[in-house]
Amino acid sequence: MATDQGKLSNMSALGRLAEKQGVAIPEAGLTTFRPPYTPVTMGLLAGAGAKDGGAPVRRLALYDAHQAHDPIWQPLGYWFRPRAYPQGTETLAEAALREARAVRSNVGMTDVSTLAKFEVSGPDAAAFLEIICATTVNKLAVGRGRYTFMLREDGFVFDDGTVWRVGENRYLLTSSTGGADRMATHISYVRNALCPHLRVSAVNVQEHYAGIAVAGPNAKAVLAALIGEEPPRHMSTVPATIADMPVLVLAASYSGERAFEIYIEGTQATPVWAALEQAVTANGGCLYGMEAMEFLRIEKGHLVVGGEIDGRLTPHDLALDKMLNKAGGFIGASGLSRPALSASGRRQLVGLEAIEGIIPEGAMLITGDGQLPIGHVSAAAFRIIEGGAIALAQLEDGFARAGEELIATSPTRGQSVVSAWSRRISMMGRESAIVTEVTITRLPAAPLHALEIWNNPRGFATRFEAATGFALPRLGTSGGTDALRLIRYEPTVWLVEGDTTALPAVLGEDGALTAIGGGIVRVRLSGDGWRTLLMEGGVFDAESPAFAPGTSAATIIDHVAVRLHVVSDDACDVYVPASFSAGLIHFWEQAAKTL
Repeated sequence: MATDQGKLSNMSALGRLAEKQGVAIPEAGLTTFRPPYTPVTMGLLAGAGAKDGGAPVRRLALYDAHQAHDPIWQPLGYWFRPRAYPQGTETLAEAALREARAVRSNVGMTDVSTLAKFEVSGPDAAAFLEIICATTVNKLAVGRGRYTFMLREDGFVFDDGTVWRVGENRYLLTSSTGGADRMATHISYVRNALCPHLRVSAVNVQEHYAGIAVAGPNAKAVLAALIGEEPPRHMSTVPATIADMPVLVLAASYSGERAFEIYIEGTQATPVWAALEQAVTANGGCLYGMEAMEFLRIEKGHLVVGGEIDGRLTPHDLALDKMLNKAGGFIGASGLSRPALSASGRRQLVGLEAIEGIIPEGAMLITGDGQLPIGHVSAAAFRIIEGGAIALAQLEDGFARAGEELIATSPTRGQSVVSAWSRRISMMGRESAIVTEVTITRLPAAPLHALEIWNNPRGFATRFEAATGFALPRLGTSGGTDALRLIRYEPTVWLVEGDTTALPAVLGEDGALTAIGGGIVRVRLSGDGWRTLLMEGGVFDAESPAFAPGTSAATIIDHVAVRLHVVSDDACDVYVPASFSAGLIHFWEQAAKTL
């Protein structure tokens, strides 16, 4: 049943059962259909593709300020955040690299409002936080902060962030955007179930505060001119005023450069953003989005929840073990004592550097051709200033493999030799791969029909094979000749391409042949990157070995229902509804530029 609760898989299963019995589906019997508890609209199922018809969209407090620069928006959970701010004819990659270079060499600013934020206060606030966080907290002086991380009860890292002591008994805890709801639930559980006796208040202030990060070698000078005083030293915080608005300035860096985070009430954020933007651009800097942020954090070796913090790694695996609170008492402390978590063969976070070429994200790491994977690439990027490809990866016994050359392989992207020599994630080394290429061709119109069988499928199959010389394709496959080809996507329906002159006589009264060619456009994706391109906006694994020549599939790509037919190892035909064809082709053309 799985995620569809039988609403989709039941028809496939019933079709198979009916086919085996040689009867129609109604004769085979029906399952009990399970409707949604609350009816939903088709627009809701389409999600973001239906704009306001889908899931709620959480709009940044500074949305209008961003929209004025016409950024590329990127969905992040319910949020949409600027991915990049292209100028002129810049592509996403060009814009992101320009923005990242500005941060490395000068100054840039970005919106970090979506970070989870919790205000923890009370006499037992420090004790409470030392149960939540795996690092020490009570030693922080007022006005100081530190990096921290949180464990599940089994000892695995599930989130990270920073904790700041902003008053004698008042702290600000930040954590990841993607884990915000989970962290809120976790904090509530600890507060109400584990520690009801503590004198502490923990309030979710994610929406209350907007956040702006200013980063780069000149960030300190830019901020000093605005607040009229020396900005705080690294991992320190001070209250200040910008554009006549009270702000809290935290000195913390996710980019690897000198950086500051400015927090302001969301309703007062616009004038603060405007003042910062004017100062940054006057200094030759620029705004930067999530793509540049990704480049910066990978080069620095910073973690992200979902990529490096994927629920399978311990503090030791992530090279964070020296930061653990030696007194224990935090959630997950006892779980860390299990022998399996310190056994050899565990995957550990390392840095990779390409000897040549690029590193495909998600590539498997192997020691030689034909060997089993011993790790994978969790994030990949380019060196921002020096050039060359770099990545973060999880590698078996990675800390002990410093200097070892590995192969990073992605079957559909090519492979290359890499040097993984980083014992700690701040030291880098990478892999490389063949640049993927793909050609997008709109094929000439061709006769297309839908063939549906509703009676005596075995008899029809016998007559069909006798008339055509080939068997009816099984579900999920294709068969035929250049003159006539059938592709089966559904239990009793085939897509027929070519000359169908002989089929009506074969059909008799057992089915129907219906012309559908006027509403379908055939698009051929060819080259070594066609599988990668299909997964740009797609919802299935096009790299699966099972998706081989002669197979077919029906799926959704960029919210468009399409049918796929793998023609050969380097080509796939996509059957697209005509009304969507121009938009989908444009989507692919743009996506292909960034492969």
